[in-house]
Amino acid sequence: MSKIVVAYDFSKHAEVAMAQAIDLACHDPEASLHFVTALDKSRTHLDADDVQRDLLGRLRMILDARRPPVPVELFVHVRIGDPVREILGLAEEIGADLIVLGSH
Repeated sequence: MSKIVVAYDFSKHAEVAMAQAIDLACHDPEASLHFVTALDKSRTHLDADDVQRDLLGRLRMILDARRPPVPVELFVHVRIGDPVREILGLAEEIGADLIVLGSH
């Protein structure tokens, strides 16, 4: 089973990373996708639970809309802190096989 961590920050670059990760997951019926969003604790006015719920709903709609639908385990992690540390920390915690992130 492939464990894929996807760094997601709601940017157009993150959208490309998300699409790529979903395409990769399509080729592994046992893949799990772990989307992680890191919120800056000093600047955020967002509620982590709201972000998690909204992103999870959006991702399920995207996966369900694909033909055929992508049967993949889906997880959304919202962390508070430095994005680099949070992405790498999650990857280590779950034993990720791959990290997918966008670049600008």
